Amino acid sequence: MDTGNQVSFGGGDNNHTAAGYFGLTASSLANGKLSLTYLGRVGPENSTRSLGQRANSAQRYWNDLSGSYKISDRLTFTGELNFLHDEGLHANTYSFVSYLSYQLTPTLLLNYRGEIYRDDTGLFVTSFIANNAYMQATLGKPTVTQSAPPTTYGALTLGATWRPVLGHSVKLFEIRPEVRFDRSLNGTRPFNDLRNVGQFTFGADAVLGF
Repeated sequence: MDTGNQVSFGGGDNNHTAAGYFGLTASSLANGKLSLTYLGRVGPENSTRSLGQRANSAQRYWNDLSGSYKISDRLTFTGELNFLHDEGLHANTYSFVSYLSYQLTPTLLLNYRGEIYRDDTGLFVTSFIANNAYMQATLGKPTVTQSAPPTTYGALTLGATWRPVLGHSVKLFEIRPEVRFDRSLNGTRPFNDLRNVGQFTFGADAVLGF
């Protein structure tokens, strides 16, 4: 149980009712190849500044079901279903995400991620223009944001994880480059200040552990 999504105690809480998580997991299914996890969350998440006292009873429901199946010693598939319903905003989002990871060599892992995500009101996929705009919006205070109309998003990510063995007390070293392409699948223009139907993102990071 907690005070709510992305809020704190006292003046940092946007309503007067707690929220919380619950879930279950099943592992070692199908001869140890399959595992399933369900996570849920429920509680009021909107601000009383936005909805008045209704914010204390209008529930938001998160539902996440994921499963991982080891196809072979090198290849693993993971699928994930998500559904969110917000009573206060009268809004829904839902998505399906698929992952594939292939161990090409003992030190090189290839990764794929594909997603279809539907925001049926345009209220959840939002750009926060000012530095503190996200917290201002969470607390129901006026701020500057930018949202696309209702949109079905498609996303494709290809990446790799390189884990060489360095020794010398370094227990973990990995470099993870990736390229991602996002696109509206229903003709809206949610990217680049609402000018483009799609965009590329390139990124990489490194992890060092001792």
